[in-house]
Amino acid sequence: MATNLNGTVKLWLLGLQSRAAAVQSDAETARTASQQAGIWRESVELDDLDRLGGLFTYSEPKQLYYTVETEALLGNGDPRLAAQAEDAVNSFSDPDTPFWAFGDLAGAQ
Repeated sequence: MATNLNGTVKLWLLGLQSRAAAVQSDAETARTASQQAGIWRESVELDDLDRLGGLFTYSEPKQLYYTVETEALLGNGDPRLAAQAEDAVNSFSDPDTPFWAFGDLAGAQ
């Protein structure tokens, strides 16, 4: 439904799909959605919601946090995933960044 959108909301929908599929133990759908979000990240054109920032944008740190959570929900964990999780937490540690949101910090932690 979001194929005509070029802002980060398109990626956010894929992130939500990925996490939901992981909760249902559907690893193939979860990983496909995460990979597609990574591919589409390269063609993002920020829109009005993205310019508002905070909860209205799907920042790269948020995308990383969702990707890590997807893998954790699938029962995966390794040093690379742990390092990505630390990167996500560190990205949300400064409340002065334009993409900061309390919920994202809490989720990443």
